[in-house]
Amino acid sequence: MAGIGILLRAGKDRDNRTDLKELWNHKEGRPFFKACMSCKRFKFLLQLMRIDNTLTRNDRIVSDKLAAFSEIWMLFNNVLRKYFVPECDITCDEQLVGFRGKTPGWTYMPKKPRKYGVKIFWAAESNTGFALNAIIYGGRNSTNQQNNLAHDIVMELMSLFFGSGRHVIIIDTKFF
Repeated sequence: MAGIGILLRAGKDRDNRTDLKELWNHKEGRPFFKACMSCKRFKFLLQLMRIDNTLTRNDRIVSDKLAAFSEIWMLFNNVLRKYFVPECDITCDEQLVGFRGKTPGWTYMPKKPRKYGVKIFWAAESNTGFALNAIIYGGRNSTNQQNNLAHDIVMELMSLFFGSGRHVIIIDTKFF
């Protein structure tokens, strides 16, 4: 649990690109990391951490391009809605998370600050910005062309709120 806490804190503090030795440095490092565990122990735990069962991934990847990450993403989405009841307005928007690794749905968007990455579609409560639902874009399907991608994404994001009397707000007319 401490290792996961360190990963979350590093993400929150935007230290995800900082060298581990710098984070645990005695003079300039972060006291939080040193208080949790040693750098050597953290490196060891990172080598053991897996979020996916590699034995069943090939079977699951046939129907889900993001099979390696889908179960964790589903758990994350369920937690988003567990403790928060949104007001009447919900906003749908997109985000490009900068990433240059190997993943399905890797996207190039020249007008974004980080031009390459993974596109995530969000449904969030309009007043607070609290995330309620999210979908990771996995790329085009080879079997069917997505002519109404914007419509389909908004309908999937908002499916949990159908019949609840809430309004959908889409800020940008060029949503996708």
